[in-house]
Amino acid sequence: MARHGSLADQLTALREFVSRPEETSAPDQTSWSVVAANDNNPEDFSDVHVERRISLRPSTEEMMRQSKSRFERGPEVYSEVLRRNVPGPIIRIGNLRFSDGGQTERCMMAGIDGEPVAGSIRMPIGSMLGTKEQQERPLGGTGASPGESNAWFCDAFDVCHHEYVPGGKRRSGRSFSRDEAAAMLAEAIANTPVMPEVYQCEDGIAAGTARYADNFIGMKKAPKGSGGSIAWQDLSDKIAEREKWEEIERSLSDEDLTVLNAAANAKSYAEIGLAVRQSPEYARRKGGRRALIAANDNLMAAISAATAA
Repeated sequence: MARHGSLADQLTALREFVSRPEETSAPDQTSWSVVAANDNNPEDFSDVHVERRISLRPSTEEMMRQSKSRFERGPEVYSEVLRRNVPGPIIRIGNLRFSDGGQTERCMMAGIDGEPVAGSIRMPIGSMLGTKEQQERPLGGTGASPGESNAWFCDAFDVCHHEYVPGGKRRSGRSFSRDEAAAMLAEAIANTPVMPEVYQCEDGIAAGTARYADNFIGMKKAPKGSGGSIAWQDLSDKIAEREKWEEIERSLSDEDLTVLNAAANAKSYAEIGLAVRQSPEYARRKGGRRALIAANDNLMAAISAATAA
């Protein structure tokens, strides 16, 4: 363990070589910023909250529908729709029920110490019973529906729209290779005296999914933080680091580069030695390990020289 641990500590330059940055391509346009997006004062957002849609039940449409029902039924069943505590207040209109002053409902109220606690409150006369108010999804854009998205792509490519038809249950069976399929097609053509007429379909978009946008990933807007180009500062650092490594690699000999590249995927010292044309026996016993240590030392010297420059 000590020997292997000591060698691993010596090969720090090799680990840096293996994890060096690869080729980077410049973006089509920069996404520069003067101040980082998360460089904000927390106190500026302490009172900020997400505005959500409020759901009220029964809805306005439901109340209008129940109110209209008492006029549709007529006077003969008026008592079944509109009930009163004679001579008290209205307590029911359709499925809507109202308080006569004796009902209570659970609610959140301020306790003795001012903290919210669960309790019961007496409902005022004429107030509607069983109402609910709760928050739903956050307000904001919901995105285009499949129909709107598909219509946009059809207009953009000037093609006709075709409805998405889900596929049925797939039949299991043996899969044919390319050669077998070609042979079967050639046999079918040979056995067909009169070939059917060939129809050329009009231009269109593949309708294998309900949303056409799934066929054009590059035209879809990704969620916040997961799309677009990286910041130009990060890209500039990566390019500068890559250029520094190219300078380091140019200062190494061809044999050292061969050893380092072989060591990245080699499973034994013998593979490293064979990469620089050592004999199999010498590479297995001493040569591969010696070549690796020598290349690592030369790489470390090149890194130190490039850093000091």
